[in-house]
Amino acid sequence: MTETSARNTLLESAYVAEQGALTPSNIIGAFGRCVLWPFDPAAMQARVPANVGIVPACDTTVRQEARAAAAGVLQEAQ
Repeated sequence: MTETSARNTLLESAYVAEQGALTPSNIIGAFGRCVLWPFDPAAMQARVPANVGIVPACDTTVRQEARAAAAGVLQEAQ
């Protein structure tokens, strides 16, 4: 046991994790993976369906899983 509170310990852990994750190389890499730099409009538009959760019409398995997951969340909320 330590003399610090659980709140302070969690905040300190979050700060350390954030500092490790937000390095210049990680930020630059994220922009590259998101096709923001250099900007590629065609690649950006190609990623839109996946980013907003649109699945191909023929992929009914994914739709059924998504509906089941959403139904479970709605039932728990009620």
